Amino acid sequence: MVGEQHPARRALLPLDAPPSAPDGSPLLHRWFAIAMLILVPLGLGVVVWAFLAAGDTTLSAAERRPVGDASITHDRGSVILADEATRVAAEGCGEGITLEGDPGGLAVARRALAATCQLLQRAEFAQASVGLERWKEADGVLRVGAFELTGVDSTALLEDGRLVIELNAVFQLVDAVQAAPSLVHELAHLAGSWPGATLSAEAELAAVQLQDVACARLNFRTDPPRACLDADELLADPDPAARLAEAGFPE
Repeated sequence: MVGEQHPARRALLPLDAPPSAPDGSPLLHRWFAIAMLILVPLGLGVVVWAFLAAGDTTLSAAERRPVGDASITHDRGSVILADEATRVAAEGCGEGITLEGDPGGLAVARRALAATCQLLQRAEFAQASVGLERWKEADGVLRVGAFELTGVDSTALLEDGRLVIELNAVFQLVDAVQAAPSLVHELAHLAGSWPGATLSAEAELAAVQLQDVACARLNFRTDPPRACLDADELLADPDPAARLAEAGFPE
């Protein structure tokens, strides 16, 4: 019949079928095998490079709280705040301070400030008490936000003539008492020459030392917060002021 192929010819037609061994088991194309021999070691190399590169970005305790400028104590990058923030008056020793945020942020601010008030009853926190009074005089604000630089626990900034302390939103995931040492740290700065001048290595070291005392006085339900571990690491260095200077704080 016209158009019908001979059986012997039909057996020769499937030239695009995958190669196979004499027993019929499939074989890989040679180009595919060669490509895998090249790509697998290359892929492993990329993974190793990425791992080493990540290790190179590990920050020291002095670097994890980056220096700011004359209007912000520590650089935290951009910040995301609550869309519909509520403003309420603080109580206790924080009376005169405004708390800002959504319900979760307000809960963190209240608990962190209450723990800080307990610490300030001790004479050893006189510097932080001075900072608290200055904060109140400047129509102070305490709020919680998601920092771009996630490892930064807190910062203080001058905003429209008001002194604002911001706590990282990470404290919403833990007992907010863990934020008290960081709050003490910022109060120590408010008692000094900031705002108006970038924090010096000496000023930062003094704040870290007071923060370390706060860490020792508080009873945490779990392991100490990252800020306390950073303070321990920095103060264990033979020359912490030099480490802070290397991290960018003016001498």
